[in-house]
Amino acid sequence: MNPTHLEGSYNIALIVLSFMIAVMASYTALDMARRVKMAEGWRSTAWLISGATAMGVGIWGMHFIAMLALDLTVPVTYRLLHVGVSILVAILASLGGLYAGSRSAFSWKRILIGAGFMGAAIAGMHYIGMAAMVGVATQYSPSLVALSILIAIAASLSALLLSFRFGDDHPLFLHWAKLGSGVIMGGAIVGMHYTGMAAASFTPAYSETGSSIVTTDRSVLAVYVTIATIMVQQIVLIGSYMADKRLAEQIAFNGSILESAIDCILLVDAEGRVTEFNPSAEAAFGISRARALYRGLEQFIVFPEPSKAGRTVEFLVQTSSGEGERRFETYGVHADGYDFPIEVTISRVRLQGRPLYTVYIRDITVRRQTEAALKESEERYRRLVDSSPEAIFAHRDGIVLFANEATVRLTGVPDNTYLVGRSLYDWVEEGRRDEIGAWLRSIESAEDKAGPIEIRIRGFDGAPVDIEANSIRVRDNGKSFILTIARNVTEKKRLEQSVEQMAYYDGLTGLPNRNLLGELVISSLETARSYELLVAVMFIDLDGFKHVNDSFGHAVGDMLLKELSQRLAQSVRETDTVSRLGGDEFIVLLPNTTREQAETAAQRMMANIAIPFRYREQSTFVTASIGIAMYPDDGDSAEQLIKHADQAMYEAKEQGKNGYRFYSAR
Repeated sequence: MNPTHLEGSYNIALIVLSFMIAVMASYTALDMARRVKMAEGWRSTAWLISGATAMGVGIWGMHFIAMLALDLTVPVTYRLLHVGVSILVAILASLGGLYAGSRSAFSWKRILIGAGFMGAAIAGMHYIGMAAMVGVATQYSPSLVALSILIAIAASLSALLLSFRFGDDHPLFLHWAKLGSGVIMGGAIVGMHYTGMAAASFTPAYSETGSSIVTTDRSVLAVYVTIATIMVQQIVLIGSYMADKRLAEQIAFNGSILESAIDCILLVDAEGRVTEFNPSAEAAFGISRARALYRGLEQFIVFPEPSKAGRTVEFLVQTSSGEGERRFETYGVHADGYDFPIEVTISRVRLQGRPLYTVYIRDITVRRQTEAALKESEERYRRLVDSSPEAIFAHRDGIVLFANEATVRLTGVPDNTYLVGRSLYDWVEEGRRDEIGAWLRSIESAEDKAGPIEIRIRGFDGAPVDIEANSIRVRDNGKSFILTIARNVTEKKRLEQSVEQMAYYDGLTGLPNRNLLGELVISSLETARSYELLVAVMFIDLDGFKHVNDSFGHAVGDMLLKELSQRLAQSVRETDTVSRLGGDEFIVLLPNTTREQAETAAQRMMANIAIPFRYREQSTFVTASIGIAMYPDDGDSAEQLIKHADQAMYEAKEQGKNGYRFYSAR
């Protein structure tokens, strides 16, 4: 006998409720696909598991409520084991679908395989759930079953394609758009379920005993299932909302940094497209943010190597990973078409699991102009220094760092490279090295203002060179050195010596003249007063010198005076001074002496003077009259002593010449 087929009716409220749960599950699935794709590490796994659980429970809840919506007029219960297995299959189907839909790169092969797995699993969940029914026997229409499986696969395919659409942080990612897609996806899932329900025909069957869910009131059970399903969905969605809120706060914070940053900041995605363009970048490149977004980075900067053009992503990866220079100088491309110099720094970060490149750009036009001006100024200064007639050289710790051409001429070295790296002390007289060292140290420490100094150096050929040097301490790039300006004063010193020679020495004999003698006498008297010493002053006048001049001429007379000067100098001590007043008159100063020593010196001078002078095989001789005045007995000033010595000399002449006499007051 043929079994009696049961004719069922549907509860419209429960059908609507199942549709709403399907839409909610689809919305959650789309949101979780985005969340899994954005996260990384253990967070991605956590979102994957929680999302699969929420989606699976939602799909199963839709399926179970849809079954409760069917009233077969006979009591129906459900096997707990089958119900549990169907829930597990729904979660596994969602897990596979989310995993396939959350991959960063789109692949039709992976999408189709994932859709097939997910659709088959959803269909399996449906028919396992149908098998859980107790109290009815079920028969299926093969064509409708196949159609329901195809609808399940199509629904899964649409879910995966939509997950890729909403998986990226795209301007089109709006809640209303996602909700609309959830409605489409939920409708497909509901369509699959009711197609599967339409494939089944029911007949009464013997009720089994055992663990089962009793459906005394389908509406109450539907409410319980709905509440449980919504709670699972909401827990996951609330967690996603909180994560989005934290992300939004972070984006707002980063946005404030971007807005206030002085440097240009560009965010570039994994495809090399600009996703953020701050106000400084707008001003520097002359283009608005709206027009700059989603353009390739190569439209804004010139890559250092021509081979990098068109290979933005490769360049970003190499630069940010350390294979290339993370900081480099190149040129930016202004919207008006001209290039301007920039400094670029690239770093790579991961945001929500995706690679992101931060490109910091600084306009260095002013810096380049400043550097060019400084270089020009430096070149101009160097030319000025090189063309200076005075020697200019820099040194630190006594080691020459730089020397101009005038320094080369001053020292006589082959070129300035010979001087660089050598010690200054190699050129200074050994006896003055300590003095020069102290002078340089005072300049380095700035303890005292050091004035110019005159020193004698040895030139490259060994000849002495007198120089006048002045130095200052200079700081450059945090380091200090001494800059010295020197000039050759050898000729100046020679002129000064000539002037001094003319002022203080006799031009014919080279002996001290009246000017120097006066200073020497005054100095000797000051010493004698301090130590109670005696000083002798001798006035010498030659006897018969006029006859020599008249007989042999002035040239012979001059020669005789020179020879006589040497004899007088040889007759006294090193501490004594022989000077010429003029003509044939001489004065001898004997400091720290005695009357006896003065007398002995006078006798020695008379003997040396009396030696004949030879000229062209002829001999002639002269004698001398000497007057002696002693300090302090005969006077206490230079004028008195010279005057009294002169008077004593005239007394010697009156007594027959060729003799000496001490001054005696009358």
